[in-house]
Amino acid sequence: MFSDILNKMVSVVVTSHALRCIDKAGGLDNYITKTYKMSSVGALELRQKMRERMMPSDVRDVVDLSRAPPPAQAQSTTISE
Repeated sequence: MFSDILNKMVSVVVTSHALRCIDKAGGLDNYITKTYKMSSVGALELRQKMRERMMPSDVRDVVDLSRAPPPAQAQSTTISE
């Protein structure tokens, strides 16, 4: 499959269901960058490469996405009357 973001062919093994999802998302780039529930290490690495490529070069030198802090957890509050 061709990645417009990476500007190269990417070799991926996908199921027929994943292929339909990629088609529905509008292509490999949209599927990889917008799908949050991915368990494949290869897909996560591909997403990382795409994000690095989409980032402006001046920011790319400063930000290391692989060392980003985990997202903050929401705190629940109890209201008592």
